[in-house]
Amino acid sequence: MPAPAIFQNNAGVNPGEMIEKLMQAERMPLLRLEEDIARSKVEIKAFEELRNRARKLSDASRDLYSFAGPFATKSVESSDPGAITGQAAPDVDPGSQEVEILELATRHQITSRQLSRKETLPEGKFIINVGDKEITVDFPGGGVVDLERALKGQAGQDYEVSVINIDANNALISLRSSVSGSDGAFSFADPDGILKQAGFIGDKKVEKKSSEEIAFEQSKLQAPADSKYKVSTDAKELSLENGSEASLNVSFDPGVISLSVTGQNPENQGNPSENGSESERRKVRTESTRPGPDVEVEAGDIKFPAADIERTRTVREDKPAQNNPEQAGQSPGIVTVFFESGGSAQKRQFQVTNNGPMEIPVQDLPEGSKITSIAFDANEGSTMVVRDLRIDTTKTDAAFGPLNETQPAQDARLKMNGIEITRSSNSNITDIIEGASLTLHRPTNGPVEVTVKANAEEIKAKIVAWVEAYNELLKFIKENDQFVKSDEFEMNRSSNPNGDIRDGYRQLKDRSGIFAGDPTTRQIVSTLQVLVASSYPSLSEPDYRVLAQIGITTGDVGAKWSDIKDGYLRVDEGKLTKALSDSPQSVKDLFASDLNEDAITDNGVAFKMNETLKPYVQFSGGLITARIETIKSRIDQKKEAMASKERSLAQKEQQLREKFGRMESSIREAKSRSEYLKSKLGTP
Repeated sequence: MPAPAIFQNNAGVNPGEMIEKLMQAERMPLLRLEEDIARSKVEIKAFEELRNRARKLSDASRDLYSFAGPFATKSVESSDPGAITGQAAPDVDPGSQEVEILELATRHQITSRQLSRKETLPEGKFIINVGDKEITVDFPGGGVVDLERALKGQAGQDYEVSVINIDANNALISLRSSVSGSDGAFSFADPDGILKQAGFIGDKKVEKKSSEEIAFEQSKLQAPADSKYKVSTDAKELSLENGSEASLNVSFDPGVISLSVTGQNPENQGNPSENGSESERRKVRTESTRPGPDVEVEAGDIKFPAADIERTRTVREDKPAQNNPEQAGQSPGIVTVFFESGGSAQKRQFQVTNNGPMEIPVQDLPEGSKITSIAFDANEGSTMVVRDLRIDTTKTDAAFGPLNETQPAQDARLKMNGIEITRSSNSNITDIIEGASLTLHRPTNGPVEVTVKANAEEIKAKIVAWVEAYNELLKFIKENDQFVKSDEFEMNRSSNPNGDIRDGYRQLKDRSGIFAGDPTTRQIVSTLQVLVASSYPSLSEPDYRVLAQIGITTGDVGAKWSDIKDGYLRVDEGKLTKALSDSPQSVKDLFASDLNEDAITDNGVAFKMNETLKPYVQFSGGLITARIETIKSRIDQKKEAMASKERSLAQKEQQLREKFGRMESSIREAKSRSEYLKSKLGTP
């Protein structure tokens, strides 16, 4: 039932004002709850900022020793600035190599002939070979635009297509390989004659050269029962004793077989003092020999021209063996090449006339021939040692080469310590200096020094950033601690003329920072200050054990307490630079090291700081996150209490209005009766 209407009575009392004053008194607890919620929201904002700054310091700490951090790589610099750059792994020893860049690798680029925009090419298919890819293009027929569209439809990451407008009526189509070096050269199969008509290819087919090392595999060797032979553990050397023979089964196209043969006469082996006069004794001398213009020797993935490789030969002290007719006539053995041609088995024999490298030319075998085996026969009375067996072949491919080259497919050519090598790319070359990745930028005018060294400037920048993150966190906490608050987190109170909300406790809260008396922030500060002041064991020399040894301190020796009491770190960049120059590994060990040498970081100021901050900065289950969630829960509880109080106050106000309404009704009724009695009694 609605409360009766309230009117101002004749006694001068305003019931509405009276109810409002009574309700203001009842609302006092609501104002306190609102203030508590406002303060809690400020706390949440402050703790979120605390977590962000702690995370920044944690990230800076981890960045100093992570696998991608500045200590994890070393820089590669050249004495010709910018010619060669790169990075090296941390275990690569500092040092220099002599490198000369002769030519950079290029990407193959070709063009069509000038095509009239009115010209029509036939429908059909053609194949583009680039890198390891064979790309089939279906061409529906048409002009320049249609051919460009068909080429672009299959381009992908293998090649690029562009149109060069010569004039209003003529254009060229350009193809550029996406694979650098000779491996990215274009070749084409054009059964329908589309590319030939467009002027991309001519009549010359592609010649492909290959060089393959042949191993002496036991499973492929055949020999008579009484033959005495031995194969080295790496299967690169075959030794045949006194008249023994062995045959190696192979399957190759005709080419040039190269090998190195050494023959020894058992009668002349032994102690030189027992085999002749002093002038006839032999000694081992190293000579540089040339095995042939196209022969290469491989070391891992690196190919060396055989002309630059020194081989060991046994020669007489007084004059070279190859100049001695008698010695030259003593052949160590015979090499026989067996091949199939026209359905019949045939062979060619080659006498080994001298010790050392030799070539067996069998590239002129009849078309369709196949080399099936290579036999080695040691002469009686000598031991024949065969090594470095290889076959070089040149085969005409079914594909056609380009007609108009604007840029040939060229490998990078460089000399490493005087040895010429080639690479298909200019960037990320990882097999020249072990553990290092090189990028070639331009040819050099002669050899340059390529030096591997620590990234001192990058390391210094990361350390300075780490110190700044530490100071920012410390300063933020101190500025918001007791009696020293930051305006950013100051709560804007609404003034209350009654003043009883601003009791002593709340006034103290207002004058104090948001972290005043907070155990979490004080624990962070005390722990971090202990970490930066601690000593850390080191396995390096010199053993930097404390930050002060590399120029990081809270202040100069003898400084005033007022200058150092806050505990902020300062960096002496000169001293830090010198420490990095003298021993970057010792500086690294100070920040993070592996004391028990199990390949897992377990010590150091940056490592310890990151481990300490982990429980605080985690978004899920972290200490600061848990604190924020607790405050949010407290806010929710207070909001529920406020809602309950609001409902209670609404009921209270309804009750007051009903009471005052009934009072007003009683007063009006009494007044009415009074007037009635006066009128009956005639009382004025």
